[in-house]
Amino acid sequence: EADASPNDFGWSVCLILQGSKEWDALAKMLIIDAEDAPHMGGQHELREKWGRDVREPGRYRQLQPVAMWRIDARLRQEKYRLEREEVRQKLNLVKRQRGLSFLPPLCTKLDAVASTMEMDLSVSERLLWHGTTSDLIMAILQNGMNERFSDGHFGKGLYLAEDAAKMDQYVTSDRAGDPNFANLHDALFTANGLEHPGKLYYGLACRSLLGFSVFTKDGQESSDSNEALKRSPAGIPVFSGSDQRELAAIPEVKPLTPFQSMVVENGAKESGYALARHREFVVMHAAQILPEYIVAYRRV
Repeated sequence: EADASPNDFGWSVCLILQGSKEWDALAKMLIIDAEDAPHMGGQHELREKWGRDVREPGRYRQLQPVAMWRIDARLRQEKYRLEREEVRQKLNLVKRQRGLSFLPPLCTKLDAVASTMEMDLSVSERLLWHGTTSDLIMAILQNGMNERFSDGHFGKGLYLAEDAAKMDQYVTSDRAGDPNFANLHDALFTANGLEHPGKLYYGLACRSLLGFSVFTKDGQESSDSNEALKRSPAGIPVFSGSDQRELAAIPEVKPLTPFQSMVVENGAKESGYALARHREFVVMHAAQILPEYIVAYRRV
């Protein structure tokens, strides 16, 4: 692992060595489910169902890790730590007023892999994917995430995924020698004594404070899952207003405390689900997300 300290911009990246605990965990997170493999890149004939969000279509079945870096941004890490404590404080209020002895479980497909990364499960901290275009990687390194630039089918928040196949839908390629990415290449490759290997894509593995989540099928109303998990009644609006910038208040909690995240469930369209294949996790405040790793990969 290459040593690194924050540069004059307040951040640096640390190269992760292949075969290390972090490399192995992140490589496992990139594995594509057998069910997803035939539909990667929107190549299935039913693209409207399987790949309507794909930014850069292609024919491939797997994602192959090429290089990985840990992001070191001390001030943002400290802000995230403080946000984690604020989420904890709010969750204690929710548990006390809702008569809960523990936080209702929120399981993801990545939990077993991420268990090696020391997640704080008491605040529903999870390691999840965020997919974005290559031209935004440097901006995220410099400034972190920003929900003010975000929009989507399920509100003006930041979108996260437990499936690498979902993350991959939102990325765009980066090629060696492209002058538009010269700064990115210098920071990731040249500074670490590496040569850019050619056409690559980047995924961000992010620590995410999901807290007390609301579940929904359609991004409009809470689903039956909320009642089963003792989170909220089914059928209540998931947003506090029509602008969809903040989630609704958690029922039976005073002072007013919004849900900290939204889980958009997947299922059959005829059963009212907006998503067919992959769940999405939506967080309305960037302070709850810490981009921790950059993973460069090939589509193969």
